[in-house]
Amino acid sequence: MIDSEAKAAREQTWKMEVPDDAAATWNCKYRVRVDTTFATAQKASNSDKEGFVVVQVEAYGFDEDVNIISQPTDAKSLKGDSTTSDENLVDLVSNTVNKENPSAVRVYKAEFSQKFFFPASNDVLVEYAPIRNRPGPQQNAKAYQGRFRLRAWYQNELTLNDKLNSKTVADPQYKIIPKVEPVDTGCAGQKDEAACAAKECKWTAAVAKTDTQAATAASCGEKPTIVKTGCAALADED
Repeated sequence: MIDSEAKAAREQTWKMEVPDDAAATWNCKYRVRVDTTFATAQKASNSDKEGFVVVQVEAYGFDEDVNIISQPTDAKSLKGDSTTSDENLVDLVSNTVNKENPSAVRVYKAEFSQKFFFPASNDVLVEYAPIRNRPGPQQNAKAYQGRFRLRAWYQNELTLNDKLNSKTVADPQYKIIPKVEPVDTGCAGQKDEAACAAKECKWTAAVAKTDTQAATAASCGEKPTIVKTGCAALADED
């Protein structure tokens, strides 16, 4: 339970060789939840924005079976009367019910030290076990012991570094407008209006000036270009 701005941490160590197929029956789990009173106070001081519950995990000696599951605290299962209509009905396996609803269940396979941001009103379930490694060069590697670390905390909003980190998972999702290098439009150097138009450039006509000013010659102007500012432009999706 998160009831302050301090980070909560949990750690488990297995003093045995891992991965181990026998761990498939262990069902190791943590549930992370923000205290309702604390969340309400934070929302009131944060321009009525809900904020996020943040979860970060690190698995040592195994990396395949680490799942992060987020769901509304009042979510109901599909057990019972299948004809019942309820906005909170969720399918934990296929997520086919209310698939486009941002409050529906989300299931992610976590990478090492990856951050997950979910609405502070959600429960976050962390499911893990040292069963196996992901396919690849280290798939059959063994460690003399295993360890799992969990960190969780409340955060008002995503920082710029969080947004620029390609591994960050945020729900509701945000969109990053990528940084683009300037483009050579090919406008400059076109000698006449027809050549300029062929390049889809803007032809600027000659402008008469007063006797004390030189006339402006006709010229082929540039297309609008994207200028590299050194910063990424960020925008939130509704």
